[in-house]
Amino acid sequence: MTTPPTVTARYDEPRIEDSQLCGPRRATPGVTVELSFDLHDHAAALAALDRAAANVRAQIEETR
Repeated sequence: MTTPPTVTARYDEPRIEDSQLCGPRRATPGVTVELSFDLHDHAAALAALDRAAANVRAQIEETR
């Protein structure tokens, strides 16, 4: 039995902090997403991504 190749999808958006002299500090959130899955197992990969996004959304909502 052969193991299918693993595919990795990755997205990275670094956090950026910006401030002006005598002005407020602003920061954009940082985002890192990485998902590894077996080649052609798109349904499971998308389901895992949906679960992860829902979990992160719930954590963000807890901070309101």
